[in-house]
Amino acid sequence: MSKPRLRGNGQGSIFFREQTNRWVAQIWVDGKKVQRTARTSAEADYLLTTLKAEAYKGLPIVTSAEPTLAYLRSFLETHPVDAYTTKRYRSLIELHTGSIAKIQLKKLTPQHIRLLEHRAAATLSSTTVLQLHWVLNAALEQAVADRLLAFNPCDSVKAPKKAHHEHTVLSPDEATRFVTACRGSRREALFLTALTTGMRAGELRGLRWRNVDLENRFLSVNSNFVDGIFKDTKGHGRRRLDLSPPAIQSLRRHRTIQAEEKLKAGSRYLDDDLVFANNVGPVFNPPNIKRDHFTRLLVEAECPLIEFKELRHSYATLSLLRRVDIYTVSRRLGHASADFTLRTYIHLVQAGQEAAAVALDYLFEPTTLTA
Repeated sequence: MSKPRLRGNGQGSIFFREQTNRWVAQIWVDGKKVQRTARTSAEADYLLTTLKAEAYKGLPIVTSAEPTLAYLRSFLETHPVDAYTTKRYRSLIELHTGSIAKIQLKKLTPQHIRLLEHRAAATLSSTTVLQLHWVLNAALEQAVADRLLAFNPCDSVKAPKKAHHEHTVLSPDEATRFVTACRGSRREALFLTALTTGMRAGELRGLRWRNVDLENRFLSVNSNFVDGIFKDTKGHGRRRLDLSPPAIQSLRRHRTIQAEEKLKAGSRYLDDDLVFANNVGPVFNPPNIKRDHFTRLLVEAECPLIEFKELRHSYATLSLLRRVDIYTVSRRLGHASADFTLRTYIHLVQAGQEAAAVALDYLFEPTTLTA
């Protein structure tokens, strides 16, 4: 065994234990020797810093051997949020924390978190990795508050950035052809409402007839259906949207067709007042809509094979191209701020500025003066 590397009086030491092939962080507290083992000297340094901080603050040295995954599970049980968020967080920790699951909470280091998120980024979207970082940070911050840890290992791990993806959207001509192809389709009202309001897929799935006022030509967005759960819309997402005349006409026809389907299905129809239900009542399934209707109509209209959610982005881009002001577009999309909308669709705004500049070029064209 190598000689301990002393760190000064009362500061402890780290050394390499050859028998176990592990680094050891060691400190004396109230005459008692406390040790933590690690795979690398860097991890041992972090553990030693944690032990010193705990001793300096007068905190009890954590001796629990509780694995990190067990702690994360208990955190979710004792810190409930809404049903959708709880389900999402539970899925994240159960599916994507395997590399730290068995590590004792007291031995968790920033290196563990950093490696976990690096590996997750190879197979998961940037949004999912960021959400994973959020739940780990929240749980470990609570561990510090509960004096289970002296430091939050996430504090020195840079949160991953959400990647920016360019959206494929319908051009004005493509949108016109798509609307024409939708006429008479069973899902005409769904596609037309999506394209003319910019509602999210979950908001369309959660829309109920009691929130649609066709006489006064508006609907209210106050419910979202995601991952099998109805969730109340909050903040800027809760909004009133005026409806265009074509959308109103399409929704009227849709309501008549839906009433006929209810009569045909009889007791098999599960009526939850949903506007865009399937043929027997429950909320519609986007993959089925894409397979049975959406892709076919896009092909018929000679449009790019976009995803259903791109109708929302198509609405935003088409509105901006028609010079609808950014604040109105932002409010209709349910964004928190016009600044966010501007960042998301900046390329279109820039294109509009270039068009405006070119439109004034005639003012500076040279003229031929005649005597």
